[in-house]
Amino acid sequence: RDRGDIPAGRPCAGLCPDPARTGGRTGGGDRRLQAPAGPDGRGELSLSDLIRSSLRLRPDRIIVGEVRGREAYDMLQAMQTGHPGSMSTGHGNSAEGMLERLSLFLLTASQLPWEACRRLIASSLHFLIHLSRQSDGTRVIEQITEITDYVERSFALRVHFQRQHDPGPVQSSDTHHQSTIRNLDAAGFGAAARFL
Repeated sequence: RDRGDIPAGRPCAGLCPDPARTGGRTGGGDRRLQAPAGPDGRGELSLSDLIRSSLRLRPDRIIVGEVRGREAYDMLQAMQTGHPGSMSTGHGNSAEGMLERLSLFLLTASQLPWEACRRLIASSLHFLIHLSRQSDGTRVIEQITEITDYVERSFALRVHFQRQHDPGPVQSSDTHHQSTIRNLDAAGFGAAARFL
């Protein structure tokens, strides 16, 4: 538990889009993988199908390896229906860039208007953690951003942490530092606080 593992016996649906990129089953969660359609064009099992199916298991949280299309809509819907602490990954050049990508994913996956897509994101997500890959292959946290609201056609964001690129110690850039640690701990992500 100290490492952020999910306690044994707690239901968790872990959905990984690419088995080659995962290390196997962790933390007692079920690992389910998507499958392409067979030669006859039938039998496809998409990440969206898996997310919807996992809801029948009544998990405490849903962890999706990566959203990069239509499954973003299903993931955000699941986050709004009593699955706090759910998480996913995605690719964006910044926290703001990822919000724009998610908005586009929702727009293509649903019949919702642009503003409704953005409001759904703001009400579903609490934090974005932006990582970058270093030249040696390691990943570091660049920024931890909280989505506080959606006001006047714009996301209201609060930066809790910004990586300093000079050799000095990393500092929190926000007075809400302790509040952020409490919120992460309450959502079951106490281990993430060690990066703050």
